[in-house]
Amino acid sequence: MVLSDRLEMILSLVPAGCIPADIGTDHGFVPVELVRRGLCPSAFAMDVRKGPLARATEHIRMAGLTEKIEVRLSDGFAALQKGEANAAIIAGMGGGLMARILLNGSEVTEGFTYLILSPHSEAFRVRQILPELGFSIEEEKMVREDGKFYPGILAVRNKDIIPEPDRFLEDRFGPVLLRKKDLILKEYLVWQDGIIEGILSGLSGEGENVALRRDELETERACIRKAFTRYYA
Repeated sequence: MVLSDRLEMILSLVPAGCIPADIGTDHGFVPVELVRRGLCPSAFAMDVRKGPLARATEHIRMAGLTEKIEVRLSDGFAALQKGEANAAIIAGMGGGLMARILLNGSEVTEGFTYLILSPHSEAFRVRQILPELGFSIEEEKMVREDGKFYPGILAVRNKDIIPEPDRFLEDRFGPVLLRKKDLILKEYLVWQDGIIEGILSGLSGEGENVALRRDELETERACIRKAFTRYYA
């Protein structure tokens, strides 16, 4: 099976030997590959939709992994009992929805050691809540696929989290990505800066709405350019 760069990135972030619950499993490719490659002894494939779950069930059967990957119809973590898994994989959704799923399932994730997350938008919403859930970011990666940028986050249970007074830039772009001066993140910053520049140059007219929009874009551009300074420090 040939997987996309994004799915390969997610697989590379999963700690060997863990038992993950893939929330929103869709076709079930991630748990199938984790078990097939011997990275995880077993896994759960969970989705709120019956159609994708049926396809995941078929893929699991075709891979001969029915006894090692359990399929469950579930809204978030609702069908998972505490202690059945020690990791969660969530990908393919926006950061706002992902954050809500994590917060709503906090009683289950209390027993987790790892969270592997790949939001396709608003990643800052996920990074913001991780300390509240008792996790800190250990590793991050980023890929560009079909003209879009996708971050990947490995968060680890941390009982000794020290609150940081100002995490805005780190939450927005990723503390590890910034620290590593990740080249794909740099590409993203250049791309996003260009988009904002184009929108600003096209803004015309007067009025409160135009002024507010211009202020929002200028603030975002300032944030991006502040992130740029990390690459030249």
